[in-house]
Amino acid sequence: MASLFSQVYQLHFFVPPFGVWLHFNHRSIQGYLPAVPPARILEIGGGLGRLAQWMGRRYPAAQVLSVDVSTDMLGAARARSRCPNVRYELRDFREVEGTYDLILSAGSWEFFERESGSDKISELLGPGGTFIVNTLRPTAFSRFHAGRYERSYGVPIHLHLPEELQASFERRGLTVSWQGINRLEGSYTLVARRPA
Repeated sequence: MASLFSQVYQLHFFVPPFGVWLHFNHRSIQGYLPAVPPARILEIGGGLGRLAQWMGRRYPAAQVLSVDVSTDMLGAARARSRCPNVRYELRDFREVEGTYDLILSAGSWEFFERESGSDKISELLGPGGTFIVNTLRPTAFSRFHAGRYERSYGVPIHLHLPEELQASFERRGLTVSWQGINRLEGSYTLVARRPA
């Protein structure tokens, strides 16, 4: 049975602006998916498992690994899971090993420092691999939201300027582009690709 925390977390996506944010962020990923179907997919901070399930249905031949540090979220995701090619693990993505063709992070990159996070992505991304991240830049809205989260959970939040995140990945040999989603909330999608 899902915990109260996971139920409240799920409900907040039906309240503007979060529901709009989730919809547009997940939709924005579609335009950046690799042309060649990926064999190995990693989702960082999978939460309730919506994105992992979508990837599992879209790429039925792929192995999808969704990691999260919350037992509540993993329990809820596993309870809703319908794709046999998707598995969920209680793990910080910085502990994941191996290489992946596609790595996704929707709404979780704010929990990672830019340089250490970029190092790990560079390590995990295989030749020709694609990393797609939806995150927030500093705006009045995102700073307020981050401050509330930090006070409630005691977890530091990192709001990354897209230009700085782009430079961080480019220093590691990746080709990077990004596009804004919502100016008010500061959301954007950044795509980093490793040459084949």
